[in-house]
Amino acid sequence: MKKRFMLCLILWALLRAGVRAAPLDEARQLMRSGRTGQAIELLENTLTNFPEDVDARCALAQALAWERRYGPAEEQYAAALSQKPDYRDALLGLAQLKRFQGRYDDALKLAQRAAALYAGDAESLEEKERILFALDDLRWNRPRRYAFHAETLHENYNFAPNGEAVHFSFRDRALRGWDAGLQLGRERRFQTDDTSLALSGARKFSWRRAHAGWTLGAAGRGVLLPRWHAMLQGGLALKPPFSAEGSASFRRYREADVYALNFAAFLYGKDATLSCAYSPSQTFFRAGGKSGVLSSVRAKAVWSGWRFAQPWLSYARAEEAFEAGLSGAGSFKAAHYGAGASWRFWPAWLIETYYLLEDRNQSGRRVERVGLGASCLWGG
Repeated sequence: MKKRFMLCLILWALLRAGVRAAPLDEARQLMRSGRTGQAIELLENTLTNFPEDVDARCALAQALAWERRYGPAEEQYAAALSQKPDYRDALLGLAQLKRFQGRYDDALKLAQRAAALYAGDAESLEEKERILFALDDLRWNRPRRYAFHAETLHENYNFAPNGEAVHFSFRDRALRGWDAGLQLGRERRFQTDDTSLALSGARKFSWRRAHAGWTLGAAGRGVLLPRWHAMLQGGLALKPPFSAEGSASFRRYREADVYALNFAAFLYGKDATLSCAYSPSQTFFRAGGKSGVLSSVRAKAVWSGWRFAQPWLSYARAEEAFEAGLSGAGSFKAAHYGAGASWRFWPAWLIETYYLLEDRNQSGRRVERVGLGASCLWGG
């Protein structure tokens, strides 16, 4: 009699486990085939009949997370852990959910707990490593509110004395909803010098990740640098992986006014960005007369697959109506070649180096420019 009773208990337990396992397997199959909504409905019905089934509860939490219903998913994982505080699948599932939401500190605690409870468990250790990598990546790449930049530039002319420039800028990316900037510069070439000051502001919008901004600036002499300049600019995201930007600008020099438009397109890859731009301009001289519509084209490629260095190459072909600071120079065409890199050996510091070659092959004139810059980043 006792043996029959024990046999009945075993058969009943096996039958109950089978009844619970069948819907769980079916729900997982539905999730794999992309029918997550049906899987959620099936798992909810299973938990109505078997509320103690932590496997079904964890599967429901995963399905809810796939549907981006993160709040209900977290509630289901928490309910599973209240039933079984050391349940591995619930600990790892909740850790993955918090990692996906960017809550890395909470995720790391859960993954460390799972790794300690289940020593040698490969999945627990892998999740812990993923979270540690994400934390380190965040430390390096998280947006910083403030940035101070200093840059020096040396110019070597084969037809005039060498020139030099120094620029400073300060940027606040969250000033009452604006990305605001202040720029100060001093340049010397052709045996004269000029100092400039500029203010800029930009805002972001939710529609197509659009942004719009402005820049206003002035210079002391208006010889090398425009005495007044203004620019309106904007951009938006197109069909992935493309985006576009445009701007309209005005520059007033001592001897001429320059009006220009700029149109740029960007192609974003996993580890690289390609951009190309076209800019028509027209110059009106104070002594009388004006240039025709002059055109410039530019292309640039940036490699971002490395953490500590982002090298880039650029090419441009430009038409200019005059050379600021060099009277009687007249119009000219030039090809511009560039190469450089941004170096980041510390999270809060960015070093920039570059080399630019301007070749005016029709006249034999060449300009070489070597630049070095440093940025300090801080603030959350």
